[in-house]
Amino acid sequence: MHAGPDNVPFALRQPPGTPKGFRRFFYTSRVQPGLMLSALVSENVEDPSLPVFVFHHGWHQEASSNMDYAENIVRAGFVSLHPDMRGRGFSQGAPDASGYELRDSVDALQFVMDRYPRSDGTPGPYVGGASGGGGNTYSMVAHFPYRFAAALALCGISDYALWYENDSAGCYRDEMDDWIGGSPRDFRRRYENRSGLHLLRNLRMPLYVIHGEDDDAVPVEHAQKVEIRRDDERFGGLIEVQIIPGAGHSIPPEHWLPVLSVLPERHPLGLLPGRNEVYKVPGYVDLGFLAVDLGTMAADAVLEVASGAGGPRIGLTHSGGTAPVARITLRMDPDAAPDVLSGEVVHAESSPAETSLYVTGWEKGLSLKIPGGILP
Repeated sequence: MHAGPDNVPFALRQPPGTPKGFRRFFYTSRVQPGLMLSALVSENVEDPSLPVFVFHHGWHQEASSNMDYAENIVRAGFVSLHPDMRGRGFSQGAPDASGYELRDSVDALQFVMDRYPRSDGTPGPYVGGASGGGGNTYSMVAHFPYRFAAALALCGISDYALWYENDSAGCYRDEMDDWIGGSPRDFRRRYENRSGLHLLRNLRMPLYVIHGEDDDAVPVEHAQKVEIRRDDERFGGLIEVQIIPGAGHSIPPEHWLPVLSVLPERHPLGLLPGRNEVYKVPGYVDLGFLAVDLGTMAADAVLEVASGAGGPRIGLTHSGGTAPVARITLRMDPDAAPDVLSGEVVHAESSPAETSLYVTGWEKGLSLKIPGGILP
């Protein structure tokens, strides 16, 4: 743990207003060096047997806005972790509406797991959020398909373009214009690459959706559109949707706490990546053993992982948008280098834990042969 000049650990330096029963910590972004971020974590984090639940706050909120959710999560037997999303609360940076800011939440989780390791056999971790945080949850399960054991989206935004078009009062459009870069008419790909409804092909964890029938902030249509896809055979029963009659934008605890409470029993661990899988890369995707980053939410690709007689291979095919360089990160022994079959590597970085290749010409097709031991 880092310490300041007077030898007091940063994690113990609590700013005024830190909620009772919680600790505020600060950490830096892995994707934007020097960007200082912050989160709240419940004091029961000291108990290594408790699963961690990462909860995302709403659109116009910050971590400390969610203490009602946080306290219920703790009472349900979880460590409650609440990141301040970029540009909110104590976090630096500019919000980007379920774009690269999702990595900040994963970094917060890693910070906690490194400093407070869980015991062997501890379930989780889990992810969720309400309203804008529900939108983050929908997007998180697509950008990090294997990072969590299950997800819980409350009154969330499943389609940012739909939300933009339905916002006749203009309560949220201004931020979407700023945070995403314009309207969905002009930047359709940027909106779809943030929207869980358009990224369900990446779903590899159970997704629980709870939405109020009379929600006037995020209309119930966002959940209904996901529910329509529930029986698609590719999801294998991963989606469960509850529409609460008479409920508005705030979901009462009696509807979501029972779902939260059974997650450790139903889904103690996350799924492992298959050996023959196809994913969408909506700007970026992280599979644990492999991450692909196009460097922009305005481009996407199809990622194929295939195992054959010649060993496992990775294929990346351009879908749309422009991204001059693709970063391919393989988490493996740096001495076990991949074999680049197509695409030009212009830069490479290695550490004891991972190797990153920066590739140009990937839009014409990228193919890598990777060491067999890298697959889970």
